[in-house]
Amino acid sequence: MSTPGNFPGWRVDRSGWRGVLLAAALVAGGGAAEAPTPAGASTPPSRPLRLGFSRRVLDAEVNINAGLAAIRLHADIISRADNLPIDINRTLFESIEAIREALRQEEVDVLALLTDEYVSLPPNLFTGPLLAAVLEGRTEDEYVLITHRKHEVNRLADLRGRDVVVYHNARSALSQAWLDVLTLKAELGAAAQAFRTLTVVGKPSQAVLPVFFGRQHAAVVTAQSLRIIQELNPQVGREIRILETSRPYLPSVLCFRAGGPPADYDRLARTVMTMHTSTSGRQVTTIFKSEKFVIVPPETLQPARELLAERQALMAKVRASGATAAPEGGRPQP
Repeated sequence: MSTPGNFPGWRVDRSGWRGVLLAAALVAGGGAAEAPTPAGASTPPSRPLRLGFSRRVLDAEVNINAGLAAIRLHADIISRADNLPIDINRTLFESIEAIREALRQEEVDVLALLTDEYVSLPPNLFTGPLLAAVLEGRTEDEYVLITHRKHEVNRLADLRGRDVVVYHNARSALSQAWLDVLTLKAELGAAAQAFRTLTVVGKPSQAVLPVFFGRQHAAVVTAQSLRIIQELNPQVGREIRILETSRPYLPSVLCFRAGGPPADYDRLARTVMTMHTSTSGRQVTTIFKSEKFVIVPPETLQPARELLAERQALMAKVRASGATAAPEGGRPQP
């Protein structure tokens, strides 16, 4: 079974996953009724702004109908408060191909995408501000590869043929690619072949605690989530050690289609960035585990571009060499 990121060979443990709407829900988030009305907001746009988001922005077990109903409700608040109609009749995109086609056919104006999706699309499809969610004061986060101090694991190669778990959701969507780059550079093959089992989970605790209790040899989580778990349980911090740390990566973006109405884009961006200043807006950001939205420069995406390009180059090199990708005993469990 593949993960939401389409990495073959990864076994997905979906137990305990909760549906989390990230950027897309926040675009239509509550609080707009209390936000200051931007200049010129009394003049409605010639047509509604069409909102969409990637299916991968949602966790695996989200109730899509309930999520869309919530977005429609908050979009209506924005429409009435700011005279900025929002159309979400075509909101959910199941694949990058569907997203690309919708952009080319000008069927969507505003999109919430994971970073790997955004950087895989032609840059000329986008314009205007690029927004990102802030969590604990940061828009980016690092990944860490952790193990228990009792395990005789001092380097990545020591995990060959052992059990590894990876935390993967919208906030950690590049974790698989990062682990692949680590194992490929260590000449262990892709991650799905380097270890005895490779399990994907949707909560950081489902990755950290099995390592802490000795049920897994190693795990990949975000540095931020590890810090939170260590604060709640200091013993975890004493027993867990970090083998590898990634560069900071931006997990997701809120972006705008090129060729759309720039004035309306700016109005919507201002609404999104100010909703944390209102009571109802803060309720929405709390529900969706974000503090606020801010504009980020395009170069914030460069580390993700380089990571994905490096993974692609390393995979191509392995295929060209004809090398066996999986060491003996290293196949993942189905």
